[in-house]
Amino acid sequence: MSSTKTTEIFVISDLHLGGKADEDGARGFRICTQESKLADFIDSLTAIRDPLVELVINGDMVDFLAEETGDERLKWSPFHYPESTAVAQLNKIVERSASSL
Repeated sequence: MSSTKTTEIFVISDLHLGGKADEDGARGFRICTQESKLADFIDSLTAIRDPLVELVINGDMVDFLAEETGDERLKWSPFHYPESTAVAQLNKIVERSASSL
């Protein structure tokens, strides 16, 4: 006799983490303004033991286009070269998102 385990799959997409809020705390150039709710949702999935749970993050998690380049000639860019520039942008996004939790 075989047993079948059920798996629940949660799919989220288009989070678009990135961009700074305005100085007054308004949305600014951000699409995602609910990082703490996102973190709470992910934490809630880790508490589920039966059925098994899978989380699929289906693209557009980070929005590099929402990040200013620091170059007035090219304020926003979808491409960041060299690789270290892209890594620095990603780290900045992660730190800013984490600080809003």
